[in-house]
Amino acid sequence: MSLGIIVIVSIFSSLLRSFLNIIDRYQIGIKDNSVSKVNYFNNLFTIIVTTIIVICMNKPFDVLHNVFSYQVIIYAAIVQIVAYGYSYLFKLLKISQSIIVSNTADVFIPIGMFLTTGYFSGKSYLLSIFTTLICFIVFFSEKNNLKKMIRGSLVIIPLLTIQAALSPLLLKNHISFQSLLIFTIATLYIRFIITQLDFFFRKSTSNHQIDFKLNKKELMLYSLRSFITIGTQFTFVVATSSIYSSIAWVFLNLSSIFAVLFSGWILKEQGTRREVIIIIAITIATILRLRI
Repeated sequence: MSLGIIVIVSIFSSLLRSFLNIIDRYQIGIKDNSVSKVNYFNNLFTIIVTTIIVICMNKPFDVLHNVFSYQVIIYAAIVQIVAYGYSYLFKLLKISQSIIVSNTADVFIPIGMFLTTGYFSGKSYLLSIFTTLICFIVFFSEKNNLKKMIRGSLVIIPLLTIQAALSPLLLKNHISFQSLLIFTIATLYIRFIITQLDFFFRKSTSNHQIDFKLNKKELMLYSLRSFITIGTQFTFVVATSSIYSSIAWVFLNLSSIFAVLFSGWILKEQGTRREVIIIIAITIATILRLRI
């Protein structure tokens, strides 16, 4: 898969993930639904749509075979652990601080990928350094809590680096569109199992009750989110499958910036020009990288 396609797919994946963040922000932050309820129905609706896709593909045995493969289990487990890492990061830090911390991983990801794949591009690494510096310059302020940022860095940077370094190895036998789609579907099933086990464990250790009633608007949002989730996971699998994916992570880690930018338009929340500056600067730098 060419470098240009990897960049396009990773941008699309990051955009889709930003819309997931906006929907969750609307459901939890604005409509005041519980996190447990939102996560439960997000996973439930996603797996229902995923099952419908499997039936339409008429590939149940291929999916079942992949579900029990160690590559899918490891890949899905890492993805879910990183998701928990981000949850910790967002609870610990403000959005601007979490952007700095998560984008700092761009400096370490190419090194981790070199150790596992043997591939390293100096030009792509310069782009990774540039994105980290511009995020730091634009978002850093004296009000930042450095101790908390270091704590967050020690959690999310190793997780992202491990995920980026191992993904091409776990996906090396999946090249075709259909193979990557089946791998994605199998990954969603494993993630569903992990999240349901986590959900019932948390439920058993607390007295919190979930309101299982949904109105029409919630049904539409959960249904819409399920399709976006599948699209996000598929494009993420494609973007991280290549040895060239170190440049993909530059854009995959921009999802928080896209989310802040689009929430100003969609949710009418206060936005700033900082996100636009970063996106334009990184886009120009990437175009220059692809042309050199």
